[in-house]
Amino acid sequence: MRLKVLTKTIEEINEKIKQGRAVVVTAEEIINIAREKSSRKAAEAVDVVTTGTFGPMCSSGAYFNIGHSKPRIKLGGGRVKIRGKEVPTGSLSSYLRAVEIAAVLKEQILSGEFLLIQAVAPLPWVESGAGFKPFRERPQGD
Repeated sequence: MRLKVLTKTIEEINEKIKQGRAVVVTAEEIINIAREKSSRKAAEAVDVVTTGTFGPMCSSGAYFNIGHSKPRIKLGGGRVKIRGKEVPTGSLSSYLRAVEIAAVLKEQILSGEFLLIQAVAPLPWVESGAGFKPFRERPQGD
């Protein structure tokens, strides 16, 4: 079964932004929209999804998704035990700042202050042939 690709051009989206008709949501908001409508209908309904950076920025380490507390908090450094071995931890990035950046960008797009442009370079993906280093768990004791 071949999936139908949904395309919206940057020009079409920018025109909707200028006319005040663009549907702009944050990365947090799109989750509930997709749950309520389906991913396909969310993609059809939403023109722009804003996000901030939140993720590891170095070549080594591990990322654990521990869910979100209410109220949202920023995790700091400390120590955790994995398979009996104590390891130091640190904040990968400020989740709260990433959410703030996404909200500011959303408002700038909705007000027409910020328009979209073509990507400077495409992001690599598996089918692009770009080399990806697989993440492998090392045996205990290493």
